[in-house]
Amino acid sequence: MTKSTAIDLKKIHSMNKPSIIKFIRGVNSEGSKAAGYWDVNSYIFDCAEPWIEKGDIDVIKEVIRRDFRIIAWADELDHEIIFSRDLIIFSLQEIYRQQNKSNIRELEYISDQKLDHALIEEAFPEKDLLEKFIEFGINKFSRNFIKSFPWQDYPNLQATCFSKIPLKLRKQNKAFCLSFILGKEEFSNNDLGKIPKEFKSNQLFMKLIFNKLAYQKTHRDFDRILRLEKFYKTTQDNLFWKDEFNLCSYLAFGAGEEDIYIDLKELDPAILKSNQVKKLLITNKRAQNFHEIFHHVGKAFTRSISFRERFYLYKRYKNESKNSSNPFISALIEKDIFHWSTHPLYVTSEKNEQKSYSKFLDKFDIPNKYK
Repeated sequence: MTKSTAIDLKKIHSMNKPSIIKFIRGVNSEGSKAAGYWDVNSYIFDCAEPWIEKGDIDVIKEVIRRDFRIIAWADELDHEIIFSRDLIIFSLQEIYRQQNKSNIRELEYISDQKLDHALIEEAFPEKDLLEKFIEFGINKFSRNFIKSFPWQDYPNLQATCFSKIPLKLRKQNKAFCLSFILGKEEFSNNDLGKIPKEFKSNQLFMKLIFNKLAYQKTHRDFDRILRLEKFYKTTQDNLFWKDEFNLCSYLAFGAGEEDIYIDLKELDPAILKSNQVKKLLITNKRAQNFHEIFHHVGKAFTRSISFRERFYLYKRYKNESKNSSNPFISALIEKDIFHWSTHPLYVTSEKNEQKSYSKFLDKFDIPNKYK
């Protein structure tokens, strides 16, 4: 603190109450910088400190009006402030006006007063405003507050704060759960965990959740894969995944540039007979126990896939043949159908290669030693 700043503060501290309140209202960044302060709140605190020490409620309220964090800072500097019920109510109103939700917990700490419904109802007597405050601060309220709040009296909040209300209430509100899923701008893994497991037995809910995770806008594209994998892993015993269309919709996200988790040993063998399922698995590097696919690969399937897909299928077979034996593929490899010149990078005319291969298959028969 410079000598001139100390002189200025001495003059400010000699003001009477109406003058200091008026002064605090008029403090701005230019005035604080002229007084040698880069931070407006620090300047306001130093100016109001004598009144804060005396516990002058009018000056303290004026300081809170400027920024509640100034009072929180005063508490950190061991200035004991007695928070009456009236001052707590006033602080809640200002915290909402200033839109700084982290100050909710700060208020509970420095006032040594746990928030409850009655206190918030006094601060926001209009139901509409009370609901807006609850929505605003929902992530900052204590577990006890969430548990004791009369949610049944606020159906709008049951929908907008669905993920935070007690599990017992969430289980009773299928319609609110639907609103929660549809209303989320970006549905996350944390949101997924808030859906009662009872609702996940409903195939409509499963389809809705999958579509939300799969096709919503995301800040990062990779988040989509992570969320879909989480959904799959936590619900893989669900009937939803027994449906070929649903499983293919999931696997499609791992058939392009990205890979997606799947364990073939955990799949129903019947669904692996689907050519579409097998086709979506060929280039997926995150498919666990991939060798299981070779129990379901024959001439009809290899004829149905592209030349490039066949290349990757044979390559993976050579790498994993110790885990599985497929007479058809083994015989093809022995005929030197699989060689370096068939790599997609070297194929000049895939259409001609495909035609040539199809003609070969028409005449091809599995040698007896492989049968």
